[in-house]
Amino acid sequence: MTRPLSHGGGQTIQVAEKLSDRVLVGTIDGVATIERSSLGGTVTNHALEDPHIHAVVRKPESVPTSPWEHARGYSRSSVSLSKSRILRPIQFSYGEAAMALALSHGAQTIHAAGKLSDWLFVGTINGVVELKKSGSDWTVARRSLEGKHIHAVLQEPESGFWFAGVNKGGIFVSKNDGATWAICNEGLTETDIYSLATVEVEGKVRIFAGTEPVHLFYSDDLGAHWAEMPSIQNVPNMEKWRFPAPPHIGHLKHINFAPNDPKTIFASVEQGGLYVSHDAGESFDEIPGPIDDVHRLVISPSRPEHMYTTGGGGLSMSEDGGHTWNNMFGYESEPGGYPDQLVFKPSDPNYMLVSAGQKSPRSWREEKNAKARISRSLDAGRTWEVLTNGLPNYLSHSIEAMSLEESGSEVQVFAATTGGEVLWSSNAGESWQTIAEDLGPISKGGHYQGMNDGLLTQQQSEGRSRAARFSEILQRPNIFGRRS
Repeated sequence: MTRPLSHGGGQTIQVAEKLSDRVLVGTIDGVATIERSSLGGTVTNHALEDPHIHAVVRKPESVPTSPWEHARGYSRSSVSLSKSRILRPIQFSYGEAAMALALSHGAQTIHAAGKLSDWLFVGTINGVVELKKSGSDWTVARRSLEGKHIHAVLQEPESGFWFAGVNKGGIFVSKNDGATWAICNEGLTETDIYSLATVEVEGKVRIFAGTEPVHLFYSDDLGAHWAEMPSIQNVPNMEKWRFPAPPHIGHLKHINFAPNDPKTIFASVEQGGLYVSHDAGESFDEIPGPIDDVHRLVISPSRPEHMYTTGGGGLSMSEDGGHTWNNMFGYESEPGGYPDQLVFKPSDPNYMLVSAGQKSPRSWREEKNAKARISRSLDAGRTWEVLTNGLPNYLSHSIEAMSLEESGSEVQVFAATTGGEVLWSSNAGESWQTIAEDLGPISKGGHYQGMNDGLLTQQQSEGRSRAARFSEILQRPNIFGRRS
């Protein structure tokens, strides 16, 4: 192992699996290489003689596997597990580091890591809310992008950049762990963002975005430019894409990839059906399914022929790669008739959790109650049990986001509701507790509407107040007599 030592060489504190036995030292007369031996340190090389070296840095030869940059596991989507997921530490202003995870409606939801995250980015209808864990408690640490309805929050692990997909607002990127965000819409012809996903294709990071109306965009330069995959517009039965609620336009609700084959892309259209591309988006074909109202597709990494869809017709399962489907549960069943979020343990895909409302969103508004539940299956979705330890028999608000993270024998699960609550299980769903309330509804589209108007008014008012206070602070002179 080799480490640099110089005056201005960037990072000076490292965590490694093995102590280094060689150091590159920046001097006023070049770079000296010192190697450790049983006799002490020995200079073995002297390079770049004459130049005065201020800084020496080293690019890692491979993906780090230290506790700070956790590697080799399941990648950043529920099925695309061919590329390792790197969790970068977030550096707080007071020098403390934490691992970070996203919780939103329209991004990737299943993760494996070397260490469980203690920093959570939550996408709400009033911006991104960050929660920090201290001991067993979670507290609100920061809010950003206030006033924007966030459908999807995603971290691209290679760069560490965060992306936020906004309902009727395009895509924003943060290159400094959420401290600031910048819009990155160049190339987007549609900006009502419903879904985000990332995968590595032929050694290069690619980010995908799905919209309403149904369009599929991708970026190969971390959001600086976007291009469209028009083939999604040239599929059979496109004319049937229609969403029940106004403006009656379908949207690309979820994007996924085949295990170990990032060129196989799955697009879930609500309402319209399930589509697949086997050529990295050059063409798409329809996968005939039991329903047209497809919310998301999940594929078992250990048995890729096992595929699952959630939607208005219930939970469906295919054991032959999508050729035939069986309904596992449906309308007004015990787990619920309107399932949406579906996750599994990366080490054991038979262990699954699903969230579902009892009926469709129209009934939620009429009855002021979604009657939502979280259920668990231990046999790959064939049978389900309703979970209640720490949860009521029914939650009045819909569960619109879920994220599962596994580290060794530890599994934590987060779930978020249209009531602005975040639920947390530290033991894979055995028990639950509410760790945040009144964050602002976590919701796809208008699912929150008509259920918590008072909460919405309060959150929007608070958001305007915070924005006004921040604007006043920026106008104050700083210690140099200049505006901040």
